[in-house]
Amino acid sequence: IRNHNNTLHLALTDTELDELIDTLAAESNHEPNRRRQRQLDTAYEALTAVTDVLVPTRVCCTRSKSTWDFR
Repeated sequence: IRNHNNTLHLALTDTELDELIDTLAAESNHEPNRRRQRQLDTAYEALTAVTDVLVPTRVCCTRSKSTWDFR
């Protein structure tokens, strides 16, 4: 993970991204702290929104090979 010009760069395969999303959901479901649960939910929603968009460059990320860039 790198931060460059207010952009978070994650180098992940599609499978790794799916696993990250699944892990966020599981952690959120088992988190007793409500504030932390909301943070995990927000991260989950942001990642799933990106993967659901047909043209990701119009929303908040660009996809090239196995790198996802989140702004």
